[in-house]
Amino acid sequence: MIYLIGGAPRCGKTILATKLSKKYNLPFLSTDTLRSLIISFLPRKKINKLMPFQINGSERMTPQQSLRAELREAKTMWCGLEALIKKLADMKQNYIIDGTPLCPKYVVTLQKSKYQNSIKSIFLIKENYQKILNYLNKNIPPSDWLSPHLKNKKLMQNIAKMVMTKSAHIKKEANKYNFLIKNTDTYFNKTINELVDKKLSL
Repeated sequence: MIYLIGGAPRCGKTILATKLSKKYNLPFLSTDTLRSLIISFLPRKKINKLMPFQINGSERMTPQQSLRAELREAKTMWCGLEALIKKLADMKQNYIIDGTPLCPKYVVTLQKSKYQNSIKSIFLIKENYQKILNYLNKNIPPSDWLSPHLKNKKLMQNIAKMVMTKSAHIKKEANKYNFLIKNTDTYFNKTINELVDKKLSL
C-alpha cells in the first residue's frame, strides 16, 4: 500500500508520516527531498518560473501569492511524483509519501486508475486562524526555519493566514473528489494518533 499524505503546511503531514513509519516499520519520503532532486534537473532559465519558492520564500508572499506558487510547484513536480508512486505500486512496495505537492486533482488520477487499490490518501487542513496562530507560537521546534522569527508578529500572522488560505483550497478540491480530510485545529495529537492507529482509515 502507498500512503499519500497531502494538505496545507503546518497541519501535521510529516508528524503523521513519521509516526506511521515508526509504528508499522514503513519507509517514508517527504516531497521536500524530491523537490531538490527535481530542481537539479530543470533548465536554469526555467527554475524561477517552475519553482517560484526559489525566488522568494512563502514568508515574503501574501497568502494568495503563496498558494499560486505552491500550485505551480505541484504542477512541476507531479510528473516525477506520479512516476515514483506508480513504480512503487508496481513493485508491490509499502511506502509513505507526504508533502504539499500531493494535490487532490492530481492524486485522483491515480485513484481512478488501475492503482486505486494500491493507494490510500488523506489531506490535513486547519481552518481556525487563532488556533493556527497559537499552535505556531507554541509548537515550533528550534530546528524549524520559523524558530528565529517567533517574535515577528506580522510574519506569524501572515503564516497563519497562508495556512488558512491553502487549507480552504485543499478542502474544496478534496471534497470534490471525495477524499478523506482531517482538520487538525483541535485535538491535534489525538487526531494524528487515531489516524496512525487506523492506518488512515477513519
